[in-house]
Amino acid sequence: MQVRLVDDERAPIYIPFSETHLLYQDVAPLSNSFKVDASDIATLVDSINVDSLSYINFCNRFGAEVARLGVEFDVVMIDGTYGSISTRYRLFCPAEYLTSAGYSVLYINPAISDLETFLNIKCRVAVFFRAPYTGSFSNLAQAMRSRGTKIVFDIDDLAFDDRLIGKIDGVRFLNSEERINYAQGMRQYLDFIEYSDIVTCSTNFLSEYIANLTEKNVIIIPNTVGKNYLEYYAKRSIERPVDADNFVVGYYSGSRTHQEDFRCCYDALVTLLSRYPDIRLRIVGELDLAEFPKLSSFSDQIDEISRMDYFLMLEDIANCDVVLAPLEIGDPFCESKSELKFFEAALLERVAVCSATDTYRRATQDGRYARLAETAADWLGALEELYLDRKAMRQLALAAKHYVLDAYHYAKAGKAAEHAYFRADRLPERKALSLVRHTGSVGHGAPRKTASVLIPDVIIGGGGHRKILSLCKGLSEAGYHICLHVESGRPRNQIALDIRQYFYDFDFEIINSWNVHAETDIIICTHWLTAYSLRLFERPELVYYFVQDYEPLFHSASSDYAKALSTYRMGFNIVCFGNWVADRLAIDFGVTASVIPFTLDSATYFEKPNIRKSVDVLFFARPSQPRRCFELGVEALQLAYRKNPSLRIGLYGEDQYSYIPFVYHNFGLITSLETLADIYRKSTIGICFSSTNPSLVGYEMIACGCALIDLRVPGFENNFGGEGFVSYADAYAESILEKIDRNLLASPERDARVALGREFISKMEGDESIARKFLDIIERR
Repeated sequence: MQVRLVDDERAPIYIPFSETHLLYQDVAPLSNSFKVDASDIATLVDSINVDSLSYINFCNRFGAEVARLGVEFDVVMIDGTYGSISTRYRLFCPAEYLTSAGYSVLYINPAISDLETFLNIKCRVAVFFRAPYTGSFSNLAQAMRSRGTKIVFDIDDLAFDDRLIGKIDGVRFLNSEERINYAQGMRQYLDFIEYSDIVTCSTNFLSEYIANLTEKNVIIIPNTVGKNYLEYYAKRSIERPVDADNFVVGYYSGSRTHQEDFRCCYDALVTLLSRYPDIRLRIVGELDLAEFPKLSSFSDQIDEISRMDYFLMLEDIANCDVVLAPLEIGDPFCESKSELKFFEAALLERVAVCSATDTYRRATQDGRYARLAETAADWLGALEELYLDRKAMRQLALAAKHYVLDAYHYAKAGKAAEHAYFRADRLPERKALSLVRHTGSVGHGAPRKTASVLIPDVIIGGGGHRKILSLCKGLSEAGYHICLHVESGRPRNQIALDIRQYFYDFDFEIINSWNVHAETDIIICTHWLTAYSLRLFERPELVYYFVQDYEPLFHSASSDYAKALSTYRMGFNIVCFGNWVADRLAIDFGVTASVIPFTLDSATYFEKPNIRKSVDVLFFARPSQPRRCFELGVEALQLAYRKNPSLRIGLYGEDQYSYIPFVYHNFGLITSLETLADIYRKSTIGICFSSTNPSLVGYEMIACGCALIDLRVPGFENNFGGEGFVSYADAYAESILEKIDRNLLASPERDARVALGREFISKMEGDESIARKFLDIIERR
């Protein structure tokens, strides 16, 4: 018996349930006690609103019955989102093509089907869409794999890397428990990615991110327009009635996770509404306008509509002339987003103005079928152009629609899915992320020496990690095999990606433990905790303790303080970065330590002529690190701001700060050294405090032309060649304020100080010297 709902014998069964669907084709006879024909299904659909349990019971009985009879599907699609709108793009569009091509496809929605009833179901390919690797989902995947099923994991968002959770603006709306659950869910997505045979996703950026993170074979299945939508919108002309009284700019935000995205076009909208009173801003969704106070002056030009059903939202686009699609350019979450807003607007014959992310550039053919914007000026220019030339806007809208009807046909997703599910079995080599790319011998057949380096979990943007990894890179180039011992719950590939993406690319092996075998040639410990883990090591003469800070001061008088002190008495070879820590160890413990002088990456940190200063005072603000004296700096800057409200203050070092009592610009956690150097160059004064050893940040600021303010800590001046070019302040706000005032305005005194700093910096060696000097120390031993 063929179970069908529609007359066309080639079409799949299509049973709507609210916003979910069940798709299958060519199902074998079920049993005499469970006969289903088209009239039964039609009756069932009619009765859904009356008794939805009958449908749930049907789905569960169906799953159990096909498993009992041994019915085998080509593809089973399991929806981890429980019937979200994304399912239409990620599963139904590919399924429409696959079923038309003769494949049998079953869609399972756990909201209406008990996954346990499908444990024995047979299929060639199982696609898990945004499913966490836990509970019934993992049980089903394991049962399927045991029968030879190919496991595919599909995802359409960067929702699997919990390291980036602090960068998600919407997370601030979650309570602590919700945030913990959110992070756990991200890790469970990553677990499923790791478990799968192949991964599919929606954009180029997402594909590259997953491939680099996991070394998985990743195939793009683009979001496309389903068959019914293509046919429906192709036949409709949706020109908005000519209305001279208004021009409508629409923004469809959905949830409250897009506050920062909207900020991209915020200033442009304020200017636009002020210039043209007949422009209306139509906001649909949960955007919190209280965070955009300048729009309050235009409340009579703004229509706020609560969140809509998705299908009503699509139709509502017809009320607009232009649709906004702002995203934070360069933000990994935003760069991973697909082009839905563009092609949905185009179907309704509306022009989209989009942020110039990689995805939108590709989708719109570099702005040929939409308008792209990077800056506030771009947003204003694009919107004003469309407002002033309605005829050109209409032509652009029609061109975009014709382009989308062709370029976003569901067959495009279907063919990509067919390739991923049935043809793409071989995993490509990903040389850039192999954990160890060279082993064995170096040079004339000599065996490689091994350096076991113990580090805490890698901190992106960490200056201490940069020095350690620079040392490792140099040792690798000198012929050492580097074993990086990292105590972390994260996957090794993830740690390796961080190192190669944010620090250096060299040959190394990751070991998720601080346990070291005695066969190693040298051991380098880099934090008091790593040193403490070696306290019972049988050959302390092999251990080199790389000390970058007087770490007992990281803690109050406590057990950790005492343990950190004890590491300096364990008989290791101590190598200090800079003279100050070495001097402190000599005074406190009588320890003679080797010293590696401070270094500077002069290829990155240098002055440029004629740079316009846009920041008066730049503060390296790290409240998460007490040694950075964050509260003291804020107190001083508050005094400076009260004295001069026009003072341009910049903070960087962390993505978010709690309440700051003055106006400032947050540059955030900066991972690009080039970006950081540019910010230094645009700053007049740099403030960087570090009470446990002078910070390299101060040298970097000086190299880029900043006047540096630091705290007066006994002995620090020895690292800067005296007090000639650093303004040392005492540890109270008024002293720091006085130094700010003296350095703010150009003066012969400040110019002379900057010149002295420039001369001192010119004599510093580069980061590559760390390894060279370390090797000299090893050879002297």
